[in-house]
Amino acid sequence: MPEASLRLVTDSQKRLPRRFAFTVDSLSRAACKPGKSRMIVYDRKTPRLGLRITAAGAKTFVYYGWVNNRPLLMKLGSFPDISIDQARRLAIGKNAEVADGVDPMEERRTIRGSITLQALFDQFDQDHTALRGSEQTRIKNKSRFNTCFGDWTSRPVATIRPSQVKQKHIELANKRGKVTANRAIQLLRAMFNFARIEPNPAGKGVVEYFPEVERERFLQPAELQRLFQALESPDVNPTIRDYVKVSLFTGARRANVQAMRWDEVDLDAKVWTIPAAKSKNGKPMKIPLVQAVIDLLTARKDNGGEYVFPPAGTRPSKTPHLVEPRATWIKLLDRAKIADVHLHDLRRTMASYQAACGSSLQVIGASLGHADPATTMIYSRLNLDTVRASVNAAADAMARAATAAPVHP
Repeated sequence: MPEASLRLVTDSQKRLPRRFAFTVDSLSRAACKPGKSRMIVYDRKTPRLGLRITAAGAKTFVYYGWVNNRPLLMKLGSFPDISIDQARRLAIGKNAEVADGVDPMEERRTIRGSITLQALFDQFDQDHTALRGSEQTRIKNKSRFNTCFGDWTSRPVATIRPSQVKQKHIELANKRGKVTANRAIQLLRAMFNFARIEPNPAGKGVVEYFPEVERERFLQPAELQRLFQALESPDVNPTIRDYVKVSLFTGARRANVQAMRWDEVDLDAKVWTIPAAKSKNGKPMKIPLVQAVIDLLTARKDNGGEYVFPPAGTRPSKTPHLVEPRATWIKLLDRAKIADVHLHDLRRTMASYQAACGSSLQVIGASLGHADPATTMIYSRLNLDTVRASVNAAADAMARAATAAPVHP
């Protein structure tokens, strides 16, 4: 009997049957039939694996079956965020659970009970972010969770209330800034959505997110000088001192610098290669290293270890590398008499000094790894030597500013 009871119309007007072997091409072309709000097609190769398509064009892999005489519909992930092979493996796993009499949704229902926020984050990281996000996103999420919810890790998820989330949002804004507070609650909301917790304690309307205005702050010459003076104080941790200098002289994102690995650095070629998995734009990024950074890294090389910047504190760390040294940074700024400067402003400082030295916006964008679609093609045609010259000029300008005659606040 022909499989014609439910069909989809593709962009090319060719019809697809309700059940067929999933391919990237067929799923990319598939569209919801006019007049329908959503439809599901099924993979011929993997039992119970489907793709739900909405009239708006959203495409989601789903698992559809029966458990204990009840229908079961589970979202597995969005297409093409996860591949067809990944979706098939997930569906095969669910089939095995159902065959053993296990309800795949039971684990998510259990989350609504007494597990801790730390346990929920670990599940969210392993079963959601690891499959659908980049390594850079995982690093950022872990850092944000540890710094913003470190005092909530042992709390049972079921005890977290909307009023407490609102209070946490305000506390984080006062301690870590409004943007960080917004991002932290957004992470919490995503975790609860993943766990299917209803109502979501951090859901829509629970908090009023703070307005976000793009910062334009960068270090002025006199501030640079005072910062370098503060960095050379004997009580400053050498790892944090070197981290600040590398952040300043490379203009790299702070999470990338914190997770910088020795196998990513070529001291002879004077290049640091950030792999695609850790790059915000999802593409490998080559950063030219100025001589000041080469000298600094050469001196650190004898310390051994996998990461350039291991944890700087004396307490046991949850990560094998440095995390944002916010407390030390605040002390450095206080000593240098500098106000309203974030660690990310070091990246902006590199870009500002490149512009002051006459570099084009295209070269500056290439040195910082910007992913703006309008300039990506231009970046790809730039020679690394051009970017290196721009970074060197900016680093020299910053170094001259830092070593000028003492400036007193």
